[in-house]
Order: sequence, then C-alpha cells, then structure tokens
Amino acid sequence: MSTNYYNPLAVIDTSALSEKGQQQVNDFIEYLRPRYDTIKNGEVTKEEVAKHYLEMESSYTDGAKARITTLTEGLGISKGYLSKIKNAGKLLDSYSYDKCVSNWIEEHPVSCQYLMSRVGHTELKKKFDTGSHFSKRELESINKASKEVEHIQPVSDKVKTEFELKQERFQEMVDSDEFPLIRDKQTAEVWSVGSRKTILAAAAQVLLNYKYRDEDLAKIIDIVNQLSESAKTKTYYTPRRLSEV
Repeated sequence: MSTNYYNPLAVIDTSALSEKGQQQVNDFIEYLRPRYDTIKNGEVTKEEVAKHYLEMESSYTDGAKARITTLTEGLGISKGYLSKIKNAGKLLDSYSYDKCVSNWIEEHPVSCQYLMSRVGHTELKKKFDTGSHFSKRELESINKASKEVEHIQPVSDKVKTEFELKQERFQEMVDSDEFPLIRDKQTAEVWSVGSRKTILAAAAQVLLNYKYRDEDLAKIIDIVNQLSESAKTKTYYTPRRLSEV
C-alpha cells in the first residue's frame, strides 16, 4: 500500500479484511484520530528546526555550536537526520523548475525524501504520474534492488540519465552570458522545447494577462520594448543579465 504520510487516514482500505479485522482497524483509527495532528505537527516542527539549524550553522561560534548541538541532539536531530535534510533539499532543488513535482515530494516525510533522492528520475516520475505517494518500505525496496544490480554489474563511471543531462544543459544556459534573460532552469526548459513562434506566442499571452503589479515582469517587459525598438531602427541592443537589471 502506498501511504501519504501527511494524510494516511484517507487511504486505508479495509475491504479485503474480515469483519473482525475491519473493526480492529477502525478502532485503531478512532484512537489515532485525535492524536494525529500532534504527531504530524511534531514531525513537521522537527524538520523546521533542523532546516533552521542548517541555515544558521555557518554563523555560529564554536562554543555556541557545541551547546546548540547538545540541544538539537536531545530533540532527536542527529547528524544522520541533518544529512537526510540536506539530501532532501538537494532533491527539491533539482525539481525547483516543476512546482507540481516538488510539492508532491514535500508531501513525503524527510525519511522518504532522503530515500527518494537515491532513486532515479524515471522511477520517481513513474510514481508521481500515478497520483499516489511512496511508502518508506517501497523506497527501501527500490534502493535495495538498485544496490543488488550494481553489485552484480559494477559500473566504473555512473552513466548520466537523459534527465540529468538536460538539467546540466539548462544550468549551463542559466550561467551563460549567451542567454542573459534566462535566470532559472524552468525558463531554460521553456526556451529549449518550443519553436520561436510558440515561445513568442506564449510570451504574448503572458503580456495579455498582465493585470497586476509585478516588478520582475515589468523589468522583462521593459527589455522586450527596448528589443522591439532596436529591431525597428536596426540598431543592436544587448540587454544586461536579468538578475542585474
């Protein structure tokens, strides 16, 4: 069974159980129900404290860090847990261009997000497309199978997936002065998948829907206007990187 840890009570199917079994599950759910939010909020709060610690860690003095570490370890925020938080953060960063997927990933507890960071994009996307969530047991099984395959067929150099290669290309576009207006992977992906006409048509639709104040969008519109003017006068205009505008 795939379990959404943020709403497990909604996906418990007892139809295959005996009448006695169904009653036992229902009794346990009724016992759990008033305590569920406390358990969930406790796990979420622990995660928030760990993230705050990691954000502030580099600014702590040695003495302060030693004492704060005593506090965090007493709360069950061990070095291992912090490592899982870091890996989960890297996974979320890699999907920052796709809010639907990143939100879905965040619906899993840190223990699952950490294991998700170790499965391939294909496996992760396949699960996302089902609309359900990974269980920790399922992820552990996937990772175990992957390790067994690697043990049987050791590979000297990891072969990058098509997804990883695309992500590298998108990041190169973000970092390159050749694309001064592309400042994130999502924009790079849009640029890569569309023709000039489809990209311009989509941009025109955004401008048509421009009904609220957005400083970033206003900067982009100003650059578009300057490019349009330079095209009319046949003078060459090179915009600065959008992050510098």
